[in-house]
Amino acid sequence: DVRYRNAWIKDLDLKISRTEGHHGNPITVLEGETKDARAISGFFERLSEDDLNTILRTIDARTDEGCNMFLRVDKQAALDGTVRLTDGDDAVSIRIRVGAFPSRCEVAKDLVRTFVTEELVRRCDRSA
Repeated sequence: DVRYRNAWIKDLDLKISRTEGHHGNPITVLEGETKDARAISGFFERLSEDDLNTILRTIDARTDEGCNMFLRVDKQAALDGTVRLTDGDDAVSIRIRVGAFPSRCEVAKDLVRTFVTEELVRRCDRSA
């Protein structure tokens, strides 16, 4: 295991492990955890308005019963420090555990909707 200081979320150390995919392809797994609201906001601030709207439109498909939200970020863009959603195969898969109380899927979805909508409103306020 290796520790890696990432560029996406400030002050988040990532644990790196390596494994092998079903077809023998190498897979690198990066794991990190933060409860710092500013760090999480910083990650979402790096997404485009189109990507934030995509999250709002697809939140049902992105959220499971365990209150996890799943995103796929373009791997090549990520290497350049850009956070951009993708449906392609060359992606970094991200699981975000939404701290919902009570711990129910619908509560988690509502929290994400509110969070993303507030980010979009902040952007509109800054550009006005």
